[in-house]
Amino acid sequence: MDTNKTILCVGLVCIDLKTIVQTYPLEDSGQRTLDTIKERGGNASNTATVLSSIGCNVEFLGTVADCENINFLRSDCSEYGINIENCAVCPKTKCPLSVVIINTENGSRTILHSNKSLRELKCEDFMKLDLKKYKWIHFEGRPNRDEIYLMMNHVRKYNNSVDDEDKIVISLEIEKIRPVLLDDLIELADYTFLSKDYARYLDYDDMTSCVKGMSDEKGKTIFCAWGEQGAAAKNPDGPIVTSKAFKPPQVKDTTGAGDTFIAGCIYSLCRNLSLGNCIEIGCRLAGAKCGIMGLKDIHSVKKIILNKIDNFKLDYKTY
Repeated sequence: MDTNKTILCVGLVCIDLKTIVQTYPLEDSGQRTLDTIKERGGNASNTATVLSSIGCNVEFLGTVADCENINFLRSDCSEYGINIENCAVCPKTKCPLSVVIINTENGSRTILHSNKSLRELKCEDFMKLDLKKYKWIHFEGRPNRDEIYLMMNHVRKYNNSVDDEDKIVISLEIEKIRPVLLDDLIELADYTFLSKDYARYLDYDDMTSCVKGMSDEKGKTIFCAWGEQGAAAKNPDGPIVTSKAFKPPQVKDTTGAGDTFIAGCIYSLCRNLSLGNCIEIGCRLAGAKCGIMGLKDIHSVKKIILNKIDNFKLDYKTY
């Protein structure tokens, strides 16, 4: 794979207002907070941040509200080296906002999300891209299921028209339970990342049964992260592989841990690591992220991750 080409992350960008508290507040009470931080958030946006921080060429594609927060989003993406030039700017709309309550007592995070007016990305926005620029496109499963299907199918048609070395890898994240069923999108992806909540929605009680069941059913490579239990993955023609979780000395902020796990796996897959090594890198990176506030210092673990990758034996049959 040409590592100089760009990884594109498609999905949501929003504003996160993180409020750090000593203990979780009681209803109808008042208390002082330890801090309040304004950050860029959204699943695909976070994955793009981590990928860029560990050395990838990254672009984010989504809709952006032309409101008072647009300059903050542009400046923050620029700081991380994330290209957003192809985002669809929507006038007369408000930026989606998440209020995140982080409890320092146990590291939990509670997210209150609002999106009053910003539309989802359409395939016509996606069609403006020059696909020759990309080696990997990662889609966040969102309510615009029909549009995502068209986008993924557009990439599949492009892949049918080019040589193997120019084909684009497609990955998909399904985290939240949506009013629309997203399962059929898995058939268009090369790799799919399922959350613990979504696995339970599919009636799986653990990560190993989830990756086995879904990989066997769909004939695709499935990943499933399960919090403190680690993660599992399975190729359609291979065994289940697992990794333990790597808990930091102190859990400070679990927001974006799943997005970080995905970034670690994509990074490792691009380097032809075995599936087992990929999920270990993903779990190590996600664990390190839980030990820092936000994503500002995620670059600090890059050297540790790269050294770990150097110690792995490359398995070129995986890719």
